[in-house]
Formats: sequence, C-alpha cells, structure tokens
Amino acid sequence: MTYLATLDGEQLGEITVGEPEPLRGSQVWVPYRGETIHAFVICVTLNFMTGATVLTCLRPETFLSN
Repeated sequence: MTYLATLDGEQLGEITVGEPEPLRGSQVWVPYRGETIHAFVICVTLNFMTGATVLTCLRPETFLSN
C-alpha cells in the first residue's frame, strides 16, 4: 500500500509498505537522503482533503532519545 511519509518532520513523499499494515510503534523502511533506513511509525493519520494516509516517522536515534 502507498502512504505519504514524514521523517523527523521532513516530508519524504510517497512510500510503499507491504503487509502487515503499519501501526504506531512498528518499523518501516523509508528512503532518506539517498539511503534506505528503518524508522519507527509514531502516528498514522488520514488526510481528509486528499484521502491520503500519512505516516509520521522518527529515525531510531530520535525515537530512542525522546
């Protein structure tokens, strides 16, 4: 399934995530500055204006420091 994603507040654009569907606390692989890294999903929301599902993610070092 395709989602819009943000990582540490930076918009990443569309990413594709396989099954199972990402939930809060799960890990996903995201493209970030030329690399593919894993990130923690902290929030899954629906944008009612566009109908897009948005994943708000944090890098592991950011997630673990909070």
